[in-house]
Parts: sequence; structure tokens; C-alpha cells
Amino acid sequence: MRTTQERVREVIRQVGASNIHHYDSPAEGFKPGALNAAYRHIQDQGFLDEVAETFFIVIDADSLLPRHALRAVADEAGRAKHSGIMQMASIPTANFFGCGWYSRFVSFTDAVGAVGKWARSTRRQLRPDMAAGSGVVVAASLAAYIAEHTGAPWSETTLTEDARLIVGQFGLTHGARSKTRMVPVYLLEAVPASRTFARTYRSYWNQRRRWTIGGFDEFFYMLRAPRWVKYAGFDRSQKRWVERRPTVIERCTTSIRQYYRALLWAWDHLWWGIGSAVILTHWSLVSAFIAEPGYPVFLLGLSAFLLLPLVFLLLVGPPLTRFIPGGFPMRVKTTLYFLAFPTIWLYVLPILWTQMACTIGFRSRKLDWRPTQKPRYDALVPFPSEGTLDGGAASTLHLEVS
Repeated sequence: MRTTQERVREVIRQVGASNIHHYDSPAEGFKPGALNAAYRHIQDQGFLDEVAETFFIVIDADSLLPRHALRAVADEAGRAKHSGIMQMASIPTANFFGCGWYSRFVSFTDAVGAVGKWARSTRRQLRPDMAAGSGVVVAASLAAYIAEHTGAPWSETTLTEDARLIVGQFGLTHGARSKTRMVPVYLLEAVPASRTFARTYRSYWNQRRRWTIGGFDEFFYMLRAPRWVKYAGFDRSQKRWVERRPTVIERCTTSIRQYYRALLWAWDHLWWGIGSAVILTHWSLVSAFIAEPGYPVFLLGLSAFLLLPLVFLLLVGPPLTRFIPGGFPMRVKTTLYFLAFPTIWLYVLPILWTQMACTIGFRSRKLDWRPTQKPRYDALVPFPSEGTLDGGAASTLHLEVS
């Protein structure tokens, strides 16, 4: 089997385009370190001379990008009122057809969260939260402004991947009220998948552990964000980000927005961790710890526990059908429903465990980067044409752990 680097070099040779650069750095620092290395390389190549007209698009290697994506990004960048951050809607169902039962469950639950919560939040400009790190469009002027103060656009002291620039720093600019713009592009992402359940779940655990630690870090960063972040704005005359001098009223309102945003961030992570675990068990906990709650309370909790997965499958599932290779037939829906009850615990457990470890002071012991095993896409093995994105000829997919 060829390595990723060999495959990348082969593709670049085949394309033969002078505007494609391959930079393979052994530098550490996880994903932020890779982004910083790429930023410095782009800067050294002289591509940031017109920094106000330049945008970075961060696409993970396990994502499938539609052919119109760059045009959509260019159109949105031209209409942007200020130079900030944009986000494609990430749908984690790219390998739904060829993966195992647990990966299918993760695909569906993550897709529900992506389009039902994060994408809606970005589309309605509710807050600067992102669906995922992949599919992010970052204005080079903003990255350059952060690099002027910290030495690099992305922080390498956290496993947050690129959320520091997205949520923490950018979300607190303009008096803690900067919000992302939505790019009308659906980006298909893969989920953890391997040949056995044990290896699949290990990859899933490592992935959620990184995300949860990053969320823990972001909460404290948003509480102590420096002045140059909170009072920064894009100066159209200078075509660059600058620090502004706020009035007393602006400082007060910014502090209120800052703490409100931090509380929203904490609430989101509580909901997906401890909150989800409580919801899963509330009907049984009431019966166990409250003396004789009565059948009405018990039946109400049990009914909610049994009906909630069914509601998601029947109401949220059909709109996602066109994003799932191979479709979303009733047989799959039925399987997912019965699997929901044991697997939802596995879904919540790594988030809950990491939150508890960070809370009691064990965060520093979890700061090792462990890769997530995901499928590799290649045009070798065809899968059925029904449910393909364009409705045309059958697509092809080759699944191997890379």
C-alpha cells in the first residue's frame, strides 16, 4: 500500500499545475501546527501580498468537496460585508454505505447535529459555532492580524484543532459579536471506520476526546481573551484588521457579550456530554432515587426514552437521504432504531469521561494526539447508483483504513 505522501505527489505530477504546492513538514503541534506551517509557507511564497483579497480554505483529506464549491466561496467572499470567517455545512455521511453498524450510527447522529443545530446556528447568525473544522473559509487578513500578536494564526497549545481561530478569537472580535457567514456548499465527511468494532470505537474515542478537550480549553480562553481580540475590527481604508479604542459603554457591553458567549459554549458541551447522559437515564434515576414516584412519572420518562430516536429517524432522517450514498431505506432506519438504545451510551461515554477528567484536573494527561482511522476514497469498487448525490451514473468508492 502506498503512503499518503506518495499518493499526493503522484496526483500533483498528474495534474501538472504550477499553482499547486505540496508542503510536507515534520513539525509537531497537531493540526494547528500543520496549519501554521502552511501559513508560513504561503507567506514565504509571496502569496500574501494582497492579504485583504486572499482567503484560506481548510479541507480535511477525508472530506468530499463538490465541484462548484470554489465558485460558491468566491461569490460569498465578494459579497461579505467584512473580512471574517465562512463555513460550509459538513454532513458526516460520506461513508455511510460502506461502513459498519456503529459507524452508520455515528454518521446519522452527527448528521442530525450538523444540519439541525450547527448549520442552523451559522445560517441564522446566532453565534460563531462551526459544524466542523473542515470546510472553513478564513480571511487571510484575520490570520495575519492574529499572527502579528501571537506569532502564528493557530494556537498549538490545545487539541482544539482550528476552533481557536474560529470560535474563540474571531467570535470575540467586534466587541464579542462577530458571527460567521454560511457558504451554500454541503461538504461530505467520513466518520471513524475500521475493520473491527474495537478499532472503530477506539478511533471514535480518540476523536471525541480531542474535541472535548478543545471545548474545555475554549471556555477558559473566552473568559480571558485579550483586548486586542475583543476590540479588533477590519479597517476598510487600510484593508487590514486593527485594534480599536473602546468607550466605557462599549467595554461594558463587550464584557456582557463575552460572558454570555462563554456560557453558551459551556451549555453546548454540557448538553452533548453530561446533559445527554442525564436525559438517557432520567426516567430510571427518578425511579431509583425518589421513593415511589408513581407510574405517571415513570411512564412519561420511559415513553420519551423510547420515542426520541423514532422522532429523529422519521422527521430528520428523510431530508438527509440525498446525502447518504446508497440511500436510507426502511431496513436501515429500523436497524438504527433498535441500535440506538445500547449505542447511544457508547456515543456519549467518551465526551462524558473527558469532561469529568478535565474537571477534576487530569487534562494534561490527555494531551496526546492519536489518529482517527477513517476510510480512504478511491475509484475502484462501485456501489449502487440509488441515492447518489447527482442522480446520475453510479459513483465509486473504495474503503480501506488509511
